[in-house]
Amino acid sequence: MIRIGEVEFYDVKEIAVMFNVQEATARKWLKQGRFEGRKFSNKWYVPKTELERILIPEETRAYMEKQQQPVPKEKPEDPKPKPKPKREVSQKLKDHVKRLNELNRQRHAQKKQQSP
Repeated sequence: MIRIGEVEFYDVKEIAVMFNVQEATARKWLKQGRFEGRKFSNKWYVPKTELERILIPEETRAYMEKQQQPVPKEKPEDPKPKPKPKREVSQKLKDHVKRLNELNRQRHAQKKQQSP
């Protein structure tokens, strides 16, 4: 983190850690405009206010302002890790698993018939 005047900025490496992504992904997000950043000396930096905007939902921010509570400076830690999003499973893999399940059912039925 660097501070310029009263504004704190985080570099790509710190952003990647915060969002649990590769540095290349964080750079790509900056280039795509997913969040605003600035380049200083050929390095991307994101102001802390922008990260707060992303990490704290608008409803929570509005509620906190309504209650006249200060907006937290750090992202609150979640006691439970968030589950990773499920990946799309290809149709070929689905068909393969379906076929294996069918074979297992057939084998189970054959063993059942052979048992006294």
